[in-house]
Amino acid sequence: MQWREEKRMAAACNKLIHTDRRIVQIADELGYVKQMYFSRCFRKPMKMPPSNYRRQY
Repeated sequence: MQWREEKRMAAACNKLIHTDRRIVQIADELGYVKQMYFSRCFRKPMKMPPSNYRRQY
């Protein structure tokens, strides 16, 4: 389960940096039903929300 989440977060980071898709689209592509849940899951390992991650990188 943890391995799968790590892979999903790696894919999310890649998509946030290399595409201009909206965060809700990225969350949907990765199998998250709600954007808010995706943001919460993203924030735990990355220590920042997806929007800040995109701006930083």
